[in-house]
Amino acid sequence: METEWQRRERKKQKKEEMLRLCRLLDVKDWDKNEQIAQKVRSIIHKEEKVKNKDTRRTENEKRKIKKLERKRG
Repeated sequence: METEWQRRERKKQKKEEMLRLCRLLDVKDWDKNEQIAQKVRSIIHKEEKVKNKDTRRTENEKRKIKKLERKRG
């Protein structure tokens, strides 16, 4: 379960990520336009999924390497 402090930190990080993305895209007043804010949130959410997928693939590769090492040794 997430503590109140962890929740605030998570929201703060998400807001910082949205600010960074909007600066990168040169979008002004994104927080006042709900459509833009929604698009930015969806982009950030997709990035997180991609990061997790890469991590899983790396773990699977590690398992395969361990299996090969066991067969050789």
